[in-house]
Amino acid sequence: MSSPEADLDVLVVDDDLAVARLVRVVLEREGLRVDHVLDATQALGMLESRRCHVVLTDYTMPEMNGLELVRAFDSRGVQAAFLIMSAFLEPPVALEVCSEPAVAGIIGKPFERTELVRDVRAALAARRPDGVDESAPPPGPLSS
Repeated sequence: MSSPEADLDVLVVDDDLAVARLVRVVLEREGLRVDHVLDATQALGMLESRRCHVVLTDYTMPEMNGLELVRAFDSRGVQAAFLIMSAFLEPPVALEVCSEPAVAGIIGKPFERTELVRDVRAALAARRPDGVDESAPPPGPLSS
């Protein structure tokens, strides 16, 4: 994990360690500061002491689902954009997720690396009214 003092560009919350590691590697290759935790409790605890610009969370997790996590962050005043990852969402659930103001989008599993990077960069840029997030590194070539 990164040092506790550093702000994160992206926090990945996924109980599937393989997915969390893959997301982290892909985004770190793009120059982003990334950390991951395995559950919602760890995520809530981490963000009490650190700021994060984007939270990339799995929808289906044991303690609470990704949308419940978004709402828990929101109730604590966390200012982050959220991307929800899922292999499958029933249409009513997908509609509910997309109607949540803090949710910047849904990323399907399995995902294409280029789409993951594009969606995370878009969420980072959307955090600022002028569309430019000065803390994000400039776009670079995508790693394979």
